[in-house]
Amino acid sequence: MSFFSHELRQRLLEVGEQDPADDPRVIAIFQTPRADLTYYIISYDPMEDRYFGYLKREGINDWGFIPRQEIDKLYEIMQWLPAEDQVHVLLKGEPPISQLVPELKNDIAAIRIDRLKQEQEKKKGKDQGQEPER
Repeated sequence: MSFFSHELRQRLLEVGEQDPADDPRVIAIFQTPRADLTYYIISYDPMEDRYFGYLKREGINDWGFIPRQEIDKLYEIMQWLPAEDQVHVLLKGEPPISQLVPELKNDIAAIRIDRLKQEQEKKKGKDQGQEPER
């Protein structure tokens, strides 16, 4: 048994890479019972056979990769639990990460503002006939 269904693989490959700074859409959520670990999956690297997403775990809240086999092992173990304790979600609406993890909103907004400032500076340099700084 695998969390990595054909449907999930196809959707992740369709979406491709997403930049976490741009408030990526969450394609799936893998969560253990009692939410000891929650992994918001936004992309999949087929060459390395690993997911990329946001991990929330006691003491860890960060972006990172996790091997597909690790999620599949946990998923297989969870199948032996009573149905009410099995938690894993394939999302249909693909909400942005900031909607599911509100504490990321400020970071995403700050990065977007910095990016807009950089784009304006480049445009200003081109308008004045100058090469933009690198």
